[in-house]
Amino acid sequence: MSASRLTAAQLADAIARRRDGRPDITRMTSEERRAAGLMDVHQAAEHEMLRSLPHPHLAERVKGPVQGDPWASGHLWAIVRDAGHLGCGGWTVDSRDGLLVCSCGCLLARTDEVAA
Repeated sequence: MSASRLTAAQLADAIARRRDGRPDITRMTSEERRAAGLMDVHQAAEHEMLRSLPHPHLAERVKGPVQGDPWASGHLWAIVRDAGHLGCGGWTVDSRDGLLVCSCGCLLARTDEVAA
């Protein structure tokens, strides 16, 4: 019988095994590995290559306000609140023009006026 005509149970019984019961993949062809649901030689090589890549690390966590953050002082929040735009989707400070703009399109303030 060829490997493709065996049932999953027959295939599992036909796999060469180590003493501890695990499949002995060193004695299996790539076709036998794929049929058994294991990684073939090429997949295993790719897996090992990916495992050797450096792992990403979390960014350094900083406590307290970030330097130069115009929202940290609370002045901009007060402007948004006083203008009645806390329910809008978001706000931005355009650093080129120094404008505090709401997501609805309303100009709320000039940041140079807020700093003064």
